This record gives sequence, structure tokens and C-alpha cells, in this order.
Amino acid sequence: MEAIVSRGGASGADRDGMELSRDGLLRWVGLRLGAGVLLGGVCGCSEPAPAPVRAGPAQHLLLVVVDTLRADHVGVLGAARDTTPQLDALAERGVVFSQAIAPSPWTRPSMGTLMTGRLPLALGLTDHNFRNPQTDGDVLPQSALTLAEVLGSADFATSGVVANINVEPVFGFDQGFADYVSVPAEMASDPAWRERNDWLRDTSSRVTTRARDWLADFAATNSVDDRAFLYVHYLDPHDPYTPAAKFDALFDADRSSGNPWAEDERLYDAEIRQIDAEVGRLLDGLDDAGIADDTLVVIVSDHGEEFGDHGGTRHGHSVYDELLRVPWIMAGPGVARERRRDQVGLIDVMPTVLDALDIAAPTGLRGTSQLALTPTTRATRSSVSAEHASAAVFSESAYVPLNALRAPPWKLIVDTETNAASLFNLARDPREHDDVAAHHPHVVQRLLERWRDERATSERNRLPSDATSTGLSSAQREQLEALGYIGDDHAR
Repeated sequence: MEAIVSRGGASGADRDGMELSRDGLLRWVGLRLGAGVLLGGVCGCSEPAPAPVRAGPAQHLLLVVVDTLRADHVGVLGAARDTTPQLDALAERGVVFSQAIAPSPWTRPSMGTLMTGRLPLALGLTDHNFRNPQTDGDVLPQSALTLAEVLGSADFATSGVVANINVEPVFGFDQGFADYVSVPAEMASDPAWRERNDWLRDTSSRVTTRARDWLADFAATNSVDDRAFLYVHYLDPHDPYTPAAKFDALFDADRSSGNPWAEDERLYDAEIRQIDAEVGRLLDGLDDAGIADDTLVVIVSDHGEEFGDHGGTRHGHSVYDELLRVPWIMAGPGVARERRRDQVGLIDVMPTVLDALDIAAPTGLRGTSQLALTPTTRATRSSVSAEHASAAVFSESAYVPLNALRAPPWKLIVDTETNAASLFNLARDPREHDDVAAHHPHVVQRLLERWRDERATSERNRLPSDATSTGLSSAQREQLEALGYIGDDHAR
């Protein structure tokens, strides 16, 4: 029988030697009794006790990815504008991870990690060939065991409704889903949508409608004991920033800042507010289906967005926090109401979700269930984070030769071509403008060793894939071009 990870997850040393086994898990995955509960303070500091928790486990899962949403543009995480009233309301009845870190500054590698609990390097998602994608480097390998496959094997009804081509079936992200809808593909086939040129820039309401339709159908055709997993991926607020008029009118640009990207940032915030309204409609769909009280709702993003923070714009081109720090909000049965300030990663989402659903986790997950951590455990992780195998978060970019190891208060950025290293003290310099590597050579050396170990572990456990090309349709190429992935400036 396959090994099953305990509720607390495997230690770093144990995880390094583990391999996912698709066949073994699909034969032996089972339900466990009793969901974990989030408790206590973070960062080793004293905080109010969490609010009482509704008994778990959750029966259903709604996973919502809001593309390109940087953490500090979410209201509960410090946004300057009133961008996310719906997300803020959800946060009031759940847990907010204020230091959630993405494994990559662009969609495909981050989503690979989110859906498998493995780092991009271990998945082989290390390239960005948009004109002629290769299965080795660009496509999620079939040998990867996905969240949808795990839940499907536990008799969940599974559905995905997506609006970003980077998670379409051509790139392998439909693995495990019984139903998987690409809204841009649907709209592209409709001459009326193409005539209005809305099929790329007006996907959000269609995504919500298709997701609500699936929820209604599930409620109408299944018994009260059946379980559901719905994954919804909104493209906005990805550029180009084109909010609807009523949202465009909500915010004024902050021209006093002198930031040449102030107008882009205003439009970005308006799109966030528009997507927030769609998330509200989606949550209403849970109520209409009669399953809201039994559903674990998880809201995350795949990466952030830059507006001149380090002289650039958009995403994919750096590993600074404006591109890596993302929201993670979670509410539902078994989840305490609290604000978490300890560092977590998108790599922790899969084990945490499985824990909340009372589903046995497969072996080989590199993340840790956040429901399993007590206040003492979290304080210990924080105090030794530079050395702790699971406290540091590793990120990488396929666009530029940059890796990051974030082990608060330190963050190391490494140029993988030259091995040049920069070091930032996030407690004193959260915007990462003061490189202190020369002043802390021992810290740099320690983190470099950790970085090398992490890369070696991922390389050693890299999943096999077929080295062949995968074809894109003309509509898919058109979408990639419109989103800036194909063209002279394609570092998004």
C-alpha cells in the first residue's frame, strides 16, 4: 500500500525522498476523520485567539484564482483604494495569509505548483515557448498528480472554468477534471463576440455565469452526500486593463506620486473591483445551489504585477515581492477566523485544502498543511526560518535567470547565470531597495547553500515528460498575442 502523509505533513528531509505515485494514490486515497483547526499567534508574537470554528471537514471546494492580483492591492491586505469589498467580507469569516508567496512571477509555473504541490523545476515548467510550445518545459507533465485527480479519485465531481490560455488543456491543466471549460475558446467560436472584439477582454462575467451554471446543475443532479470541486480562474486584472465604464469611474489616478504608471495602476484597481463583484456573484451561486455552508472557499492569485516599483511594469521579469506576494484567503468549515502573518507559499495550498476536506494527501508534496500548525510550531518555524526546510519559499522565473529564496527576515535573489547574489532584509526594507549582501556574507552563504539544496532536490525529483511539440490553434495564438505573450515585448 502507498504511504500516506499524516495530517502534519512530512518533514523536509522525508519529503526530499518522496515520489508521487498516481496509480498508487488513485487506488488507495481515502477519507480521514476530523479536520485540523488553525490556532494561535504567528511570528512568535502574541495575538488574540482565533474566533470559534464551525466544525469540519468541508464537503465541497471552490478554488478561485484571480490572475495577476498583487497582495497589497487587496483591501484586507492594505490596498490604498476600496478594491475588494467582497474578498474583504470573505476574509472576515475566514483566515487571511498576509505573507503568501508564489513560486513564479507568471502563470503557468505558479499554477503547476498550486495544482500539484510541487515546485516548477520539479514539474519541468521551466520554459516559455509561446510560438512553439514543447511538452518538456512548457506543459504540465502527465506524470504529475493533480489536486483534481486526487479529489476525483475520492468521488468528487470536478469542474474547471478558466479564462487564461496558460491553464488550458493544451498545457496539461485539465488533468483530473471531468468537465473543463475554456471561456475564451467558447467566445472565440462565436462570431458576435469576435465582431465586438470582446472575446479576449470581456471574459469575466462569462466565467462567473458558466461556473454558476455548473453549480446549479450539480445541485439539481446530485444527492446531499455528493461532493464537488469547482476551480474558477479569472483572467482579469491581467493587462490590457480595460474595466467596464462603471468601474472605470470609481477611482481617480494618484498623479501626485509622480509615477508614470499611475493611470495604469488606477485602471488595474478598477479591474480588481470589477472582478471582486464577479467573485460576489460566484459566491451567491453557492447560496443558490444550497451548498454555501458546506463549502471551503479558497481565493488566491498566481502572481502579482509591477507598476514601476523597480523600474518595470507587468510581470514575469523579476522575483521582487510585487510579483511574488499574493493573496490567500480561505473560509469554510474547519477554518478559524484569524490573520496569519507567518510566511506560507502557494505550494502549501494543496496539502492545506486536502486537510480541510479530510482527504488523505499523496506522498511527495513539498508543502505543509496550514491547518496542522499550532502556535508553537509556527513560532518555531519563524525563529529558524533561514534553516528550516519548509519555512523558506523558493521562487523562480523562466523569463529571466533569477531565483529567489525568501526566508524572513531575509530574501536572497540569485542570478543563475552569474551566481551573483543580492540580499534584502524584509523587516527593515520591505520594498527591497537596499541590497545588504556585502554586510551579511554569512547569511548569504547559508541561504546560497539552502538554494542549491532546493534546486538539487527539484532536479533529482523532476517528473518525466515527452519531448515533443504541442500545437496551438490560431485563436490561441491570437489570445497570446493580445495578452503580450507573443510579440517584441513578451516578458509579461
